[in-house]
Amino acid sequence: MIDIHNHILPGVDDGAQDSSESIAMLQMAQADGIELIVATPHHFPIVRQDPSSYASRLRDQIAEKSRTKITVRLGQEIAISEDVPRGLLDRKLLSFEQSQYVLIELPFFDYPDWVDGVLAEICRDGFTPIIAHPERNTEVQKDPNIITAIREKGMLTQINAGSLLGHFGDAANETAIKLLETESVDVIASDAHSAHGFRLPVLSDALELAGRITGFSQVERMVSETPRAIIEGRSLREDVGTKSDSSAV
Repeated sequence: MIDIHNHILPGVDDGAQDSSESIAMLQMAQADGIELIVATPHHFPIVRQDPSSYASRLRDQIAEKSRTKITVRLGQEIAISEDVPRGLLDRKLLSFEQSQYVLIELPFFDYPDWVDGVLAEICRDGFTPIIAHPERNTEVQKDPNIITAIREKGMLTQINAGSLLGHFGDAANETAIKLLETESVDVIASDAHSAHGFRLPVLSDALELAGRITGFSQVERMVSETPRAIIEGRSLREDVGTKSDSSAV
């Protein structure tokens, strides 16, 4: 399995607080059958000028100490704002391994009018947004067709394993299930923040539930085939039934 959303880098955001916790998270993920993790911190408060080099150093430190066989790649969970397109072009914000794929977090409590315009600009600049945990957005909970429209424009979606397990409340749980039922999910990821509590770097329990909803072959695609294509920078637009012309956004 591949986990493309994980806050495993130590001391960077609200994820792992130190290298010991990062190592515990890697060991837990390996025990769950995860082979590759993309570290996706929210931000880099210490060295904004060169986040890629900073993240690489942290990644290498924990990988060496953990003695696991898990591969750790680099990305970032980017909170959407009108500054994001410029930040991506200037490489102050990280895409997945410097590919076209970027993990974008929507606001939790609204869906401002400018969001669609920013997503369109990101696409025009040659990037493909992956919308992180849309099931946690209150407007998507009211109208999941927001996500249908996003995917029709060539973007991808990632739901949290914890949402399927009810860890983020009934509304997020029900919306995650509805998105699965309508084939509006491309990836399931952990969004792990810790080796303790409920935001753990594990996928298997949620995949059992997802498999009963959408079929286990589809679930395999969501945690293996599609994440691998993302990591390798391969196009997935045809797979989600969209046009390759991102200017149509």
